[in-house]
Amino acid sequence: MEALKFVVAPFLLGYFIGGIPFGFILVYAIKGVDVRKYGSGNIGATNVMRVAGFRWGVMAFLLDVAKGGLPVWLMLRWTHEPIIACCTGAGAIVGHAFPIYLKLRGGRGVATGLGVFIPLAPIAAGIAFGVWVAVLAAVRIVSVASMIAAVSMPIVLFLMQRELTSVLVLAIFGAVFVICRHIPNIKRLVKGEEPKIGHRSN
Repeated sequence: MEALKFVVAPFLLGYFIGGIPFGFILVYAIKGVDVRKYGSGNIGATNVMRVAGFRWGVMAFLLDVAKGGLPVWLMLRWTHEPIIACCTGAGAIVGHAFPIYLKLRGGRGVATGLGVFIPLAPIAAGIAFGVWVAVLAAVRIVSVASMIAAVSMPIVLFLMQRELTSVLVLAIFGAVFVICRHIPNIKRLVKGEEPKIGHRSN
């Protein structure tokens, strides 16, 4: 029972914080509409940018990063146990994608996942973010940049650590999770219908 609490309690903490739908809240407050009814249909920063504009997309991105990073950072400070912090991080990623506040209709988990790894592995997180920026600049498709960056995270961690740690396990989980959440984008990519940056919904 104690072992179960060791995993479940931090996961739930991360889930309820990670599930706060900042993208939905921002767009509803600014434009009075449900962001899920436009663009890609999710609450992430990219769709917020399409619907409400660049600065609000950036705001949604920063808030999504913060809701992933803050609970993980707090758990690291309180417990000094990376595995507990990783459980919290996993909860935050899942919470963003399947928020109870919006009947489980959330985002892809990329920005929140970045936030999770900033306190856990800041150098690797910075490299993964650099990969995201470089790929986005090259192809101008956010989903492609996000998937490649997510996959780069466990690769970078393994090259740095050369051992299986709780952080690496979380990174592998995060990469698989992000790819699975991008299946609709992958289908649009195959059809040549995935929008590039600069497209904005009305």
